[in-house]
Amino acid sequence: MQEAGPGTPNGIEGYIGIALIRAHRAFRQSGERKLARLGLRLGQEFILLQLAAHEALSQIGLAERLGVEQATISIVLRRMQKAGLVQRRTDPADARVTRVCLTRKGRSLVPPVQRLWREQERSLLQGLTGEDRRTLGKLLARIQANLESRRTAHDGRA
Repeated sequence: MQEAGPGTPNGIEGYIGIALIRAHRAFRQSGERKLARLGLRLGQEFILLQLAAHEALSQIGLAERLGVEQATISIVLRRMQKAGLVQRRTDPADARVTRVCLTRKGRSLVPPVQRLWREQERSLLQGLTGEDRRTLGKLLARIQANLESRRTAHDGRA
């Protein structure tokens, strides 16, 4: 990409971060439209897939696996419970722990969600060779690590 800055026609063009944001936005919007057809909101599919793979996760464990705050997962689970997709139960071994399970309705959405994500991946990677895909995966992992290490250093965490 060409260098961005005051001398360029659009001061934001050329920044890799802008390209990532635009790609993310397009990917997210496409996913939102497809999920809406299933009656889901963006992010709920990740919960369905995690619970399908790991039955009866604790609410805290689910939040950790998804990399979101507990308050966020609580709000999303409340919506999903209202929609009949999940159940929350107190852990019989530890009353302080809430376990989350898929309902029959939630479980019925797992195959269509899996198909949706396979379609999203195909669209995302269309025209890329196997080597391109491996390189992209490595580069994105490096970018994420860079950003997380800066956040950790900035937050004062080890």
